[in-house]
Amino acid sequence: MDQTIEVCGVKLDNSNLENMVRQAEEAFRDDRLYVVDLVNGDLLKALASDESLQKKMQRVDLAVVGDTAVADVLPDFYTLTNEAISQNVLLSRLFMDFVREQKSVYWLGTTEEQYEFFRVYIDKFYPGLMVAGAFAFDPEAGVEETVINDINRVMPDVILSRLPVPYQEQFICEHGAKINGRLWIGISDKFRHAHSAEKPGSKIKAMIDKTILRRIVNSNS
Repeated sequence: MDQTIEVCGVKLDNSNLENMVRQAEEAFRDDRLYVVDLVNGDLLKALASDESLQKKMQRVDLAVVGDTAVADVLPDFYTLTNEAISQNVLLSRLFMDFVREQKSVYWLGTTEEQYEFFRVYIDKFYPGLMVAGAFAFDPEAGVEETVINDINRVMPDVILSRLPVPYQEQFICEHGAKINGRLWIGISDKFRHAHSAEKPGSKIKAMIDKTILRRIVNSNS
């Protein structure tokens, strides 16, 4: 089986779950920030029309499908099932490992409400997970240095980023070398935790998005 699927200039990992987990956990054996990015439909659309963003994605060590709408338009031999993606099995495995190995997590996002959803989810399903800090900010506010300084003050093992794409990818490409951490996981602001109380988008919009994504994949594969 092919280990990657290239779409819109990004190589999506196509290995099994165990291998994805192993690759992510290699971050803790290295002295640099290892970057995992969960690719959703919005990012794929942005990549299709932005070659500079495609180059920025080269900073990502492990790109994994994090959206069932993306998986639906990929070739049939993509490894992760829709159920595995919708249930966030990769994150679930990683979170359980973080709890067992006492790794600390720092949360990034755009609103306090998102952070509250995250804390409720973590407290319920991963009560032993150490949340070392959090920062909610407007990407247009120009506070990147403040964010980086706060992360470095805490020195977390993991940074969980729920920033909008493609700002999230631009942020890590431009500032990753300044961040004192071992593992960066980009999940985007559209991400929904399994069993989350957050409301999904409309079914009509989802169908339209899927049609657009299928057209993008067919023309950029």
